[in-house]
This record gives sequence, C-alpha cells and structure tokens, in this order.
Amino acid sequence: MVALWKYAEYLATTGQAAKEARRHREAWVIARPAGDYLHRAYDPQTSLMHGTLASRDLWVSDSVCAADALRCLSRWAQTPGLTAAYDYDALASRIVGGIQAMKDTETGRGFFKYRDSQHSLEPTDGESLDQLVFLLYEADTLPPGEPFARKLNDWWTNGEQGIHVTAQTDNPADWCYYGLHWHWYCTPRPENAYLYPGPGLQLAALEWKVGMATHDPVLLGRARKRCEWANKATLSNLWLGTGNTVEAGVGNGLSDWRDADDYGHKSEDWQRFVDTSAYFIRVMLMVCYSRDTKYVPE
Repeated sequence: MVALWKYAEYLATTGQAAKEARRHREAWVIARPAGDYLHRAYDPQTSLMHGTLASRDLWVSDSVCAADALRCLSRWAQTPGLTAAYDYDALASRIVGGIQAMKDTETGRGFFKYRDSQHSLEPTDGESLDQLVFLLYEADTLPPGEPFARKLNDWWTNGEQGIHVTAQTDNPADWCYYGLHWHWYCTPRPENAYLYPGPGLQLAALEWKVGMATHDPVLLGRARKRCEWANKATLSNLWLGTGNTVEAGVGNGLSDWRDADDYGHKSEDWQRFVDTSAYFIRVMLMVCYSRDTKYVPE
C-alpha cells in the first residue's frame, strides 16, 4: 500500500497530475480491501498487528508497516470520489500506542521485536537482536525528534556489556570502520561476526532523520560514515559499482556481507538483494543530496 501511494506521489511531483488522479482511482481497488484486512488483523488487546490472521505472535515490524499503510490510506481517502471504510488515522494511532508499549527503556537499545504468544504475550527479542528494534524511526512511524531515538542510536553505535553491533574501531582506515552486524544471536553463531551494508544503511537513514530533526552533527556524521562503509572499496568493498565487477552479466548492487574476522570470507556476488540496493539509493539521497525519503505521505 505504501508503494502504491508513493508511486502516485512520484507522478504528482513530476507534473503528471492526470496520471496521478487515475492512479489513485485504479489502485484504490486494491488498497481499500487491503485496509479491511488490516482492520481484521488488528489485535485490540495489545494494539499490535498479527502478521497473518493465523499468527498468534505480534511483531513490531508488522505493526510499523500497518501504521504507515493506514496513514497512506487516510490521505488516499481524501481523493474526490473515494470513501474510507473506517477511520484509518484512528487505527494507526492505536497501533502506534501499542508499539510505544514495546519500548525497551531498561537497555535503551530500541523496541522489543514481538510479543510472544507462548509466554503471556510478553515482549521479547527472541533469539537475536536485529534492525527491527529501530525500524520505527527509520520508517517514519514515530517522530525522529524523540529523545529516545538518540539514546537508541548511541546504543547501536557503542553497545554495552560485550554486545557491540557496530564494529568497535576508532581507526577510519580500518576496513571495519562503521560496519554493522545484522543479527546478534544470544547463542554464538558464525553470523555474529558478519558485517552487512543493508542494516547499516537502515541505521544510517535513522541517524540522518534524527540528526536533521534535532540539528545533531554527531548523528549526521554517523550516517555519512555508514554510507561510506557500504560504498567505499577501501572499507566493505561490497558494492560492485566501485569497479568493473560483473556477475551473471549484471553489474552494480551490493553483496550481502563480509566477515569481520576474515576479510576474504564474504557472501557470493550473486547475493545482491533489492532491499539493500533500495536502502543504498535512499541513504545516498539523504547524505549526498539532503533529500528525505518517507514511508508515510509527504
């Protein structure tokens, strides 16, 4: 739903008003029933979303996506000739309240990932930490000016008690400088050593948004460093666009990870995923062109 709305925004900003109006009407045929589904998937007990109607666990990621989609639907329903099925903004606000209740205030590292149906719907991170705990600010569900957003970023940069999700080096010449782990498993696994451009770029988007909202040069600097880690051959060297590397006849894109303990151990070049490339484009627009990109209506 967000993608459908954003395409219409693109048509509007590029001066294609007639196509925009037609797009709104055509896509509403898909969007309104999808909004009805979100209403059914909403859990009034926790104010969170079931990922599927059969799921009992309640994930913060599903709730973030639903809240953003509902905000798009609310703006969409203002189009002449279209009618809302219910109050989309009101449901989005209730979901945001449910998300706020998932805040991990004790550690400051973000938001718990889900409520566990096997343990009285207690909030938990499950078997690992990952980028879902900071998705709310990255995806514009919560305002980036909140003080907790800075606290969250400090934790993901500096870590605590043996958990360091950002590679710990102060040397800008070290190839690990500002590389980010994705999953940090409570039970040690080899993947705990891997550094990934994708989650790092997601965190860079959060840092840029918070830095711009609070006029914080430290956070803007962190965003730039994470962007550089993804795109520089002297750091991660995972972006095929830094040279002439071609795999399967296709150049460009970002290979998925590199091992912090063994530089030569990395993902295969075919392991280039569209979400990582999307994050890369997004952060380049932010860091290099001061252009925000949002999941909610402009």
